[in-house]
Amino acid sequence: MNTPSNKRLSLSSSSLSHRVKKFDSFSSSTRSNRATQRVTTSQAMRPESPRPQARSKAYRTVSPLDKSANNTQKNVTAKSSVQTLAPSSRNERSSAQRNWTSHSSQLNTKTQSLAMSAVQSSPASHRSVISEQFSGNGSRALGSQNKKRSLSHKLFYGLASAVFLFATAVSIQTLFTNQQTQQVLAEKSDQTTGQDSEGVAQGTGSDPAEEEVSNSALTSYQVSPELPRYLRIPKIDVFARIKHTGLDGTAVGAPTNIYDVSWFTDSAKPGNAIGSSLLLGHVQGWSAPGVFKKIDKLVPGDKFEVEKGSGETIYYEVTRTQDIPLGDVDMGEILSAENPGEHDIKLMTCSGEYNRDTELYESRYVVYAKVMR
Repeated sequence: MNTPSNKRLSLSSSSLSHRVKKFDSFSSSTRSNRATQRVTTSQAMRPESPRPQARSKAYRTVSPLDKSANNTQKNVTAKSSVQTLAPSSRNERSSAQRNWTSHSSQLNTKTQSLAMSAVQSSPASHRSVISEQFSGNGSRALGSQNKKRSLSHKLFYGLASAVFLFATAVSIQTLFTNQQTQQVLAEKSDQTTGQDSEGVAQGTGSDPAEEEVSNSALTSYQVSPELPRYLRIPKIDVFARIKHTGLDGTAVGAPTNIYDVSWFTDSAKPGNAIGSSLLLGHVQGWSAPGVFKKIDKLVPGDKFEVEKGSGETIYYEVTRTQDIPLGDVDMGEILSAENPGEHDIKLMTCSGEYNRDTELYESRYVVYAKVMR
């Protein structure tokens, strides 16, 4: 039985040196041959790539060079296929462009043909507009529209200027008229003939005074017992003195103050058994409304009263009203009772427009009333 040796077995020992050398020569030669073949194949596929260096680790069975060679071969194959297909892609692109150009020209031709058919089928008034739009004359249409707008703007500004000038002229005319009116009012206000017994200013029938009657002058007014003293019309807030006037030349005398009422002395006395009484009042003064300003508000059925100097009150009821042109006024008819043998009363004032040339109103307004027994 052999005794085991205490000597360590080393690769450098003489007993193993021959074997080790053979193993080294075998493995290295085998790896180098395989690497050489792979490198040669890779260089044949990609001459421009550098030659990789072989790795010396003996324990790897698959070298990384194999993977790099395979990847390199795939890349080269892909690039060569791309380079091979590139000319055909360019040819297809140019063919597609030619097809698109042809399609666009055909579309334009169809659009123009449709436009011409629309022009022919449209009314004559529209053909010119459509043809101008498709024939390149849109700028002319736009120019005409701008001209129309410019003309409308000029007309608008011209009209605005005319309105402004007219308003200015009216304002100036109104100013002059107001000044003339104030001057006339100042002159008329001085045309008084004095005062009555109660201290109330008096003018004339055509130019009456416009001083208001005070309460003391109203309550202190006295007349004979058989004559009228006061007129009361509740509906239009009238409570006035009744003055007594006759003829003023050839006309019926009117009150000399716009706040008084006058009884025409040639008519029947209020409260008589028969005949018609006539009371007159002013509708307007130069600067203030008169006592009969609202007399046109009375309607049939309204009531008013006349108080005599004795304190007796006579009640009347409105039967009708009438607006009579000045040329058609018949004083004989007005001074006669509507029903012969009976008693009635009439209230009369001016109405219509005032004529500055004749200083007269164009009509007369009359209220007819019957006595209530």
